[in-house]
Amino acid sequence: MVKGSELIDQALMKSNGHLTGYRVKRNLYLNRKLELGAFQLYNIENKKEEDKYIFYKRIKNITQKGLEIYSENDIIHHFQMPTLESALKKVIHVIGFEIYNESKDLMGVVKDTVINKKTGKIMALLVSEGYFDDLINGYAILPLNEKIKLEKHNIIFNSEDIRSISHNSGGLKKLLGIEPPN
Repeated sequence: MVKGSELIDQALMKSNGHLTGYRVKRNLYLNRKLELGAFQLYNIENKKEEDKYIFYKRIKNITQKGLEIYSENDIIHHFQMPTLESALKKVIHVIGFEIYNESKDLMGVVKDTVINKKTGKIMALLVSEGYFDDLINGYAILPLNEKIKLEKHNIIFNSEDIRSISHNSGGLKKLLGIEPPN
């Protein structure tokens, strides 16, 4: 597993470890299944070059040094592949989505994603439950399942799924070594 934010600004490299000159600009969640479908890239040597893209399935491995790709030929312009061009019109900007329960009560806001490295599927959302909760407890973790309802800028969970939110013991509690009572 890897946090989606950890993939931003990662270098793309060939199998031999040589860098390609491209870095990840943005994660692109391309479908309603909430999977990481592609990366928008930028050229570190030529900032004026138009952004290019690589499909997640063309990433061979995610390492500490960067994203290992199968081939530099997999780095493409959006117009080189019609399926990518049409998918870019349907990109889902998950970060910032509001999370509601079935009663339309605001439960939090998506701050990051937890992604399965092999499949690109979002396994969980890192959720802000408010400034003070985040400061004291850190972000909450909300596992995903097939029952969620994705709306334009919202995600609706049923009450049972909302109860599966876990707190990762971050924030001031972790920093100060404060444990909740049993």
